[in-house]
Amino acid sequence: MPNFKNILGQRFSRLVVIECVGKPTRRTYSWKCQCDCGNQTIVIVAKLLNGHTKSCGCILTDLRAAGGGNKKHGLKRTPEYNTWSAMKDRCYNPNNNHYKNYGARGIIICDKWKYDFMAFLSDMGKRPGKFYSIERRDVNGAYEPSNCFWIENRLQGRNKTDNHHITLRGETKLMIEWCEKYDVPAAKVCGRLKRGWQIDDRLFTNFPKGYRYQK
Repeated sequence: MPNFKNILGQRFSRLVVIECVGKPTRRTYSWKCQCDCGNQTIVIVAKLLNGHTKSCGCILTDLRAAGGGNKKHGLKRTPEYNTWSAMKDRCYNPNNNHYKNYGARGIIICDKWKYDFMAFLSDMGKRPGKFYSIERRDVNGAYEPSNCFWIENRLQGRNKTDNHHITLRGETKLMIEWCEKYDVPAAKVCGRLKRGWQIDDRLFTNFPKGYRYQK
């Protein structure tokens, strides 16, 4: 008897599981699913869990109607596909260096995007330029159409969970805003803070080579 995994009510891309049907085979179970298009289909559990089956077949029909035929989308080398792939990796791959700030914090990708790059591309559109990245309005929210947009890389740091406020001469700004004001690289300021520099004017000053900091 195969190991039974109850996925009743769960969504897999366009499919929602509504019933376990038939007798289990020696290896797996089959489930009846309701597709968003209105049709129903029966799928074995493994094909749902690994993302192989995402609809009753209507995704392929939609691609054909859009001129895609049954060919691959051919977009795997595009910036948009790289963004989508990296987004999934940091949310669901514990071995990813950024997983601790995403998947480990409960950041997920909506079902519409998780298994369907074309849906992601349709909602987000093409990247506006070379120096743009995907950003979330709510840094604690999911990757989903209502929470995501393209943003210039130089502005993205304002929305990082680890970007802190610094008060200097009675005025409080984000660290990156102080860096922009005094034209000092943020990486340099971060390095100074890690080395124990105090928060004063020197923190945002471009000193000549050889300058030695003293507390």
